[in-house]
Amino acid sequence: MYEVAICDDVPMNIDLIEDHIRKASADFLDMVEMRVHRYTAGEELLSAMKDICFSIVFMDVCLEKGRMGGEEAAVRIREADQNVVLVFVTGYAEPTPSCIEVQPYRYIKKNMPQAEFSENIAAAMRKMVTNASIPTIMGKVNGESIRINSDDIIYIEKGAKHVRVYLRKISMDYYKLTAYNDEPVVKCMDKMSNLYRQLKPYGFGYPHDSYMINFKYLVSFKEDLFRLEEYPNEEFKIARSKAVEFNNLRRSFFRSMYD
Repeated sequence: MYEVAICDDVPMNIDLIEDHIRKASADFLDMVEMRVHRYTAGEELLSAMKDICFSIVFMDVCLEKGRMGGEEAAVRIREADQNVVLVFVTGYAEPTPSCIEVQPYRYIKKNMPQAEFSENIAAAMRKMVTNASIPTIMGKVNGESIRINSDDIIYIEKGAKHVRVYLRKISMDYYKLTAYNDEPVVKCMDKMSNLYRQLKPYGFGYPHDSYMINFKYLVSFKEDLFRLEEYPNEEFKIARSKAVEFNNLRRSFFRSMYD
């Protein structure tokens, strides 16, 4: 079941967005599998998140004066859920640094042409469906098993007895974990080859026998060396035997971001 949230202080706008959601999604999404939740304040939506795991949130940036603003609500939403697809819908406001930091998938203007508005809604709904198929892996921290969304993984390193999974630091709060040796690391007992087979179709590359990376967090690349987000002082090397496949996957990944 896809749980869809719309938060706007004007009920008529909620009606409009919901109508576009249903029309834009009709050709690829079974409406029986979707439930739409309507909220007129950020506080209401955040309270609902205690019981509902939303698949996507459409958030008005400029909520009614005197209530929690859309940007503040978005920050709180992202703190509570790193994986929900977040879409800003606004009448006139331009993106601010706060908006960008919460990693919205789209920034949709209410006054844009109807065809363009509907196209953006459809793209967001397709992203929601894609996210639902993103794989997870099982890890352990202090003997407790946890399921990790692959989007939260920066890289995976082969160890002597187990695989070490390096998460984004911001994800540690989401998974309610504490850092190990000052780094957000989770143990995984699966083999690197099995993990690569599972994660390769979802933006992972295997540049070296010792580690695989999530291309989403690749920040610089030069010849046979690269750096990753949150590890700017560490250089990762590409093995000659893996360079062709790794570079092909890298190019395909970044091309797909603009398709």
